[in-house]
Amino acid sequence: MGAVLLVASCYATATALVTELGQWDFHLAVAPVRFAGASGSPVNPIATF
Repeated sequence: MGAVLLVASCYATATALVTELGQWDFHLAVAPVRFAGASGSPVNPIATF
């Protein structure tokens, strides 16, 4: 399920941001949202420039 969310990401927004910043490399972390007692959760992708 998480892979589908990453494939459906908005690449146009990310492309516009990296063009504006002039920086094309970044760190992408895909962390789960923490729920106590849960066995799964949606992902929370975070890009750090």
